[in-house]
Amino acid sequence: MKYACLQLKRTFKSFPKIFLMSLMIFCMAGALFYAKFSSSSSKSEYSKIKIGLVGNDEGKYFQMGIYAMEHMDNFRFSVAFTQLKTEEEAKKMLYSGELNLYAVIPDGFIDSIIYGRNKNIKVVLGTAQAGLGTKILTEFLDGASSLITDTQAGIYTYHDYYAKHLKRYGKKERSREYELNFHYANLVVGRHTLFGIKELMAGEVVSTGAYYLSAMILFFLLLWGLGNAFLYIRSDDSMQKLLSSTGHSTLALVASDWISCFALLLAVMFLPSVAFLFTVHLAQGFIPEIEGFGFFWRFKFLFWLLPSMAFVVSLELFLMENVRDTVSGLSLLFIAAVFLAYLGGCFYPVELFPKAMRLVSKFSPGGTAFESIRSAFRESDSLFAHALTLLYSAVLFALTAFLRRRRILHE
Repeated sequence: MKYACLQLKRTFKSFPKIFLMSLMIFCMAGALFYAKFSSSSSKSEYSKIKIGLVGNDEGKYFQMGIYAMEHMDNFRFSVAFTQLKTEEEAKKMLYSGELNLYAVIPDGFIDSIIYGRNKNIKVVLGTAQAGLGTKILTEFLDGASSLITDTQAGIYTYHDYYAKHLKRYGKKERSREYELNFHYANLVVGRHTLFGIKELMAGEVVSTGAYYLSAMILFFLLLWGLGNAFLYIRSDDSMQKLLSSTGHSTLALVASDWISCFALLLAVMFLPSVAFLFTVHLAQGFIPEIEGFGFFWRFKFLFWLLPSMAFVVSLELFLMENVRDTVSGLSLLFIAAVFLAYLGGCFYPVELFPKAMRLVSKFSPGGTAFESIRSAFRESDSLFAHALTLLYSAVLFALTAFLRRRRILHE
């Protein structure tokens, strides 16, 4: 108990310096993830799908349709068309990334529609450029092509039946055909009624803002030890041996260090936590989940930071137990922090990793700590992630005690 009190006094004696270092680390992590969030947002909002069109540049009706889509239809916000002369030119632009896909319009395409025959448009996209949007668009173009040509074939069959078989095609029949075309065009153009859009929030997915805020918090916690590592790095173990000889157990010595380090982290987090309670509602613009939570959710969010805080304290003590000087300790801590943050998905979404890496990330210490923080933005917390994060903390604590006992006995 006396050793624990001495450690607390020694720790908080350096609190002003440690708090300043922590503030600098927080600002660095915040700037990094704000830049990444801004980049991600701008890409998602302003990028267009680039489509190359090959052939049929002389058809006035086809050009009228393209002009309408580029200047009048909602397509103009998400699609950019480029008219090309040859398919070879289109292939080169596809390979270089200038196009997401290209479509080859066959000669006589408009005439084939008029006479009820379907000449298919050839759509080509490169696997390297194939994102979700381009694949959806490809399926849409394929479906739209079949839908339009097959339906128009039915309309012109009506025309041929009256004109050729019944030998009459007067004003009345022409009016009916016009009405049939008009209603069909309304049905296709009014495609906004076909879809109901729902943004997944409370299930497996969180918004980009919530994702990067959670990532920033975890990265800060992992790097936090850089400001106080000098307190827990020992060049020799003479004091530990003396305390052990007077009846202090190794577990008690490690626990005293752990308590002092955890108390220091709580003190550092106090002011940011108060600021979070009273200002987080201002972030509703880029974290939509906040709008659906009440004021007491903010306390719950801070409470569920505790497992991750316990983990980073255990991690720091474990790493510092393996070094003898400050330079080695800071280097090891920084490398471990970046590795765990990367593997946990802080820098890039885990979904971008290969399947095997996703599984490793899910159960890695960084991945479980990240999920423990991130799950607070969902309707139901991930109790499994909280429990596994605490388990990793306990394992690291036990390993630290083992290493210290070994150093006391054999060095």
